[in-house]
Amino acid sequence: MVKVLLWSGGYDSTVLKAYLGDVKTYFFDISYYDPNAPYKFSGNETESQITNGKRDYWIPIALDRPEGSDYMPCRNTIMVLNVVNQLVYRGVDEAEIYIGLIKNFPRYPDANQEWVDKINALLNIEFGGRYKVVAPFIDLTKDEVFKLGCSLGVKLEDTFSCNFANEDGEPCGECDNCLWR
Repeated sequence: MVKVLLWSGGYDSTVLKAYLGDVKTYFFDISYYDPNAPYKFSGNETESQITNGKRDYWIPIALDRPEGSDYMPCRNTIMVLNVVNQLVYRGVDEAEIYIGLIKNFPRYPDANQEWVDKINALLNIEFGGRYKVVAPFIDLTKDEVFKLGCSLGVKLEDTFSCNFANEDGEPCGECDNCLWR
């Protein structure tokens, strides 16, 4: 059984990376885009902000979000299905796919135990249970993940979690993640 991590470079997924130890990482460079503008990735995250340790696979992906919202519809579903596709393509027959979902973001429909259960039901139908999503921090708050991260040596300043960074990669200072920091 292969263990892989959906790694965003944010604090929760970086703590999960430290918690899991030796795990293959799939880094998703999620860029927001204007559907009316020419297609381009914004490159919000800098190399130092996203690579606190080695990343094994880098997958650029552009998603749109409703104006003024930090929620991108289907974000976690798209990432999980993309990783499963990559695993199948690479000949990996079984995998646990780890994701750093936490307790205090219930407003996101794809960041709770119900979503984990349903995505696993879908993967079971499609692949007979060979691929499974695991969210070990689902019952922890952001502060509890922070305490765990401190005990594992994860430095907050080595991560990046802003939902609205500008084109220069500077945090907005106003989104939930910036306010928590």
